[in-house]
Amino acid sequence: MKLSLFVILNLIILFSSCAISDAEESKLKYVTVYSDTKIDADSIIYKEFTKVHKTKVYFKYVPTDSLLANLKSDKYNINADLILSSNYHILKQLNRKKLLLPVQSVKLTENIDANYRSKNNTWFALSKSPIILIYNKQILSKDTIINYQELQNLRWKNKISFQEPTDFTYVTFKNNIRYVLKNESDSFLIKLQKQTAILKSGTDFQQIERINNVSAQLAVIKLSSLAKWNSNKSLKNKLFRKNVSAIFPNQRKKGCYMSISGAGIFRFARNSASAIKLLEFLTSKHGQYHYCANRFEFPIMKKVKISFELTEFQKFRGRFYKY
Repeated sequence: MKLSLFVILNLIILFSSCAISDAEESKLKYVTVYSDTKIDADSIIYKEFTKVHKTKVYFKYVPTDSLLANLKSDKYNINADLILSSNYHILKQLNRKKLLLPVQSVKLTENIDANYRSKNNTWFALSKSPIILIYNKQILSKDTIINYQELQNLRWKNKISFQEPTDFTYVTFKNNIRYVLKNESDSFLIKLQKQTAILKSGTDFQQIERINNVSAQLAVIKLSSLAKWNSNKSLKNKLFRKNVSAIFPNQRKKGCYMSISGAGIFRFARNSASAIKLLEFLTSKHGQYHYCANRFEFPIMKKVKISFELTEFQKFRGRFYKY
C-alpha cells in the first residue's frame, strides 16, 4: 500500500512538472518566416530575437520562382507571417497583388530611408548590393570601360557573359536599364544580345569562372556574389582572385545600379504583431550587421559596420531605382 502510494505521488509530481513546462511553452509567442534565401547563419539572429522578445521563429525556405505563386494561390491557409526576399521584383509583385500588410511603425520609418521602402510601407529593404562588371586583370584594366552603355560598343562583340534570362541578377540589370534609358532601352538590350560570348546561362559564380578562364572578357554580376566567392580561402579561389576584379560603372553619373533584399508582413499573417517586432529587430544596428554580413551585402542603415569581405569595395557611388 505504501509502495503504491509512493508511485502515485511521483506520477502526480511528474505530470504536474510536464503541465507547467507545457504551460510555459504555450506562453511563448511565435512567428513564421517564409524566405527565398536559405542562410544557416540567420538562425543566430533568430535565436537572439527569441531570447530578447520571447518569440520563437520558425523558418521555411521557398524558392523564388514559387514564393509568389504559393502565397497567392493558398493565401488563407498558409501560416506565413514575415516574407523575406532577395528579389525586389518579388517584393514589388507581392505589393501589387495586395499580399503585404501596410505597417505603422515609428522604428521602421526612422531606420529605413523612404527610397528603400514602399510608399504605403508594405515592404522595407534590409540590404543592398551593386550590380558590377567583372573582368580579367591579365587582359584588361579597370579603366577600359566606365559605364553600362559602353557594353554595346562593337569592341565587346562576343566578349560579354550574362546569366540565364530569369536569373535575379540579369532581371535586375535589365529592369534598371529599362527604367533609366526608357525609350532607348529596347535597342540597347537588343545590341547586348549580339555582344554575348556565350548564350545566357548559369549563375553569378559561373560568370566568375568564365572571366577567369577567358571564355568571356566582361560579365555582369552582383558584388555580393564576388565577395562571397572571395571569402572562400581555397587554393582555387586564391588563384581566381589574382585574375578576376570588379568595375563599378556609372561613377561619373548617378552611380551603379543597386539590387536589394527586403521584407514585408503577409497580409493574412496570424502573428502580425510578432512579425513587425522581428522586422524592427532586423533593422536595428545589431540586426542589420548580422543580416547583411551573412549575405555579403551592404546595410540599408547608415553607420552600421560592414563585413570584412566588403571593406575593399566600400568606396563607390550607387543608386536604387524603384523600377
